[in-house]
Amino acid sequence: MILYTFVFSYITLFELSLFQLGRDVAIFNQAFWTTLHSGGLLENSFEGVSHFGYHFSPILLSILPLYLIAPGPQILLISQSVLLGLGAIPIYICGKELLGKKAGITIGILYLLYPAVHGANLFAFHELAFLPLFLGIGLLGFITGKKNLFFISCIICLLIKEDVAIIIGMMGLVGIFREWLIQKKIDWRNIVLVLLSVLILVTYIFIMKPAFGLADTSDSVQFISQYSDPYANVKGDAYHRFIFLFQMFIPLIFSPLFSPELLIISIPSLIEILFSSPDVFVYYNIFSHYPLLITPIFFMATILSLLKVKLCDYPRIKRLFYPLLILMLVASCASTIMYSPVNSLGSILSFYPSEQFTKEQETLNKMSAIIPVSASVSTQWQLLTLMSERYSVWEGYHPNADVILLFPYYNGANIFSDYKKEIISNYDQIDIGKNFYLFVRKGQTELKNDIIDGLNNAGIAINSP
Repeated sequence: MILYTFVFSYITLFELSLFQLGRDVAIFNQAFWTTLHSGGLLENSFEGVSHFGYHFSPILLSILPLYLIAPGPQILLISQSVLLGLGAIPIYICGKELLGKKAGITIGILYLLYPAVHGANLFAFHELAFLPLFLGIGLLGFITGKKNLFFISCIICLLIKEDVAIIIGMMGLVGIFREWLIQKKIDWRNIVLVLLSVLILVTYIFIMKPAFGLADTSDSVQFISQYSDPYANVKGDAYHRFIFLFQMFIPLIFSPLFSPELLIISIPSLIEILFSSPDVFVYYNIFSHYPLLITPIFFMATILSLLKVKLCDYPRIKRLFYPLLILMLVASCASTIMYSPVNSLGSILSFYPSEQFTKEQETLNKMSAIIPVSASVSTQWQLLTLMSERYSVWEGYHPNADVILLFPYYNGANIFSDYKKEIISNYDQIDIGKNFYLFVRKGQTELKNDIIDGLNNAGIAINSP
């Protein structure tokens, strides 16, 4: 777990240094920055309002103390790696309690080798990074009968994101059905979780979203409307949906399927992922964070499937326990080698900084500090995170931007070429060489002079007009 956290922290920080983490990291970095500097609660210029206007994620506030100590995107990426690494703990504990210590360690390792976990870790920063740990603890309590542990963990899960309410509500329903079937009684905790899940979804969509700046719920309507024709969605991209399922199940050699009593909890999230429209977002992709909605359930279902093998009355089946564990380990290692998002590092390494790139990187870092935080900036997606510690920053050309900063080393700068006339007409260029384009809005003489003075003090050469 410690090794996982170190490796993935290093990888994501390396991606950040090469400007390979764009909009999503910038959203959260600016949201935390504005919370500390302007008093606005997770407000950012990308979403136009507080992040709570788009997602119900109060658990993000738990990172604020860390961000106060070490502000910047680095702490977000490290925190995400730590959280995802910690997700192995409840899986290990559950495996240890039900299957034995060696099996628990093995299944914990399987989780850390799981390609979908790698994909979520490398896909910018998202609140779902909290889910494997807390949903894992909740499932541990659900399986082992530790009702208070189950209940408290599920309450925490409801603070992660509104999508998670579907999972928790389903867990409550399964718990109600299971207890009524076995004991002919219902635990109040399950009823409370179902009611809270419904309450959070309804309250968030119709009350909280408008309260945080979205007077209409059009984005929620768009999200729901994508499921109006699920058959057409699946038919339009059936191949990649099948590949996604295969990639999720093969490291565990399809063992979760043999514990449908637990796997059923993942059905609503699987529907959300598999029947989504690719025109909105490709949910069915292990290179994103959405697989985290089902990953803890898959692993806990795997533990239950192995328990059934271990306790089987038939000796031939019982003897399969350790061979199955070994086969899972082999399948997980093979899956990591074959299709883990970690393998995409090859393309990232192609940007490995030359001496010239390193100098340009240093120059960009200096310029981000020189441009006043009160100045709004329009830039390409690669530089969004670098420029996100300010009140307003936009991806692409924005007519209200005070400053435009481009780094043509990356082709993300090309999107500004369509606005060449507007830029020439409305902005003055500060010529700092062919490797950068820096423009200041005409009439902003004081801002322009401040930037020029800052560039000179930082030793960045300015060419005479």
